[in-house]
Amino acid sequence: MVVAIVTGASRGIGRAIALQLADDGMDVAVNDIQAQAQELEAVKAEVEAKGGKNLSGGDATPGNVKIVLHCLLPNAHGNPAQAEDRSVFLPITDLEIPAAKQMIKQGKGGKILGACSTAGFKATGNAGAYSTSKWAVRGLTQLAAGEFAPYDINVNAYAPGPVDTPMWKAIGASLSQRHGIDPEVAFQKSVEARAVLKRSQTPEDIANLVSFLASPKARNITGQTVLCDGGINFS
Repeated sequence: MVVAIVTGASRGIGRAIALQLADDGMDVAVNDIQAQAQELEAVKAEVEAKGGKNLSGGDATPGNVKIVLHCLLPNAHGNPAQAEDRSVFLPITDLEIPAAKQMIKQGKGGKILGACSTAGFKATGNAGAYSTSKWAVRGLTQLAAGEFAPYDINVNAYAPGPVDTPMWKAIGASLSQRHGIDPEVAFQKSVEARAVLKRSQTPEDIANLVSFLASPKARNITGQTVLCDGGINFS
């Protein structure tokens, strides 16, 4: 049995990842901040409808795979992640250490995938803190890949460009006010000005990348931050 823990899973990219990994045959544990609890319950139901086992929180049983989510977002609380089988973890950075400890204890390897951004390759104006945090994800990914390699744990990150999600809708609204045009038009113009493919990503585009990195097909890829940005950055 392969278990995936997906944080920030109530909507957008996180939701798409959770559903894709369920399609891939994994059992999935999801979490998010309390404000997104209703949306998260819907995602749990979708995972189960796809035939995946929802292992979130207290739903796990001792006789099967036990997972207690460690929620990483500022106004949420939880316990360190635990699992009793080979696992794939999709964390915000603070989850990497407890995830790796559990994988080492299990002795069966695993995969840790962090969320980066195109802003982790080129600094973004008016988003200094965000860009800095994403550059840090790249550095941590490389460091952790070296540290955990002796235990057959792959550590990578995925770096989306603009995605049609609530976060980017807010950015589109800001661009709209600045330029006096419709938010969706502002968002599309911003994408076309930077991406050689002239299109934004969908959450499913990112989930497909994660699906590959979380699979045995990516067994010899580690320490990488992989872009999916329509050609904004060429690494």
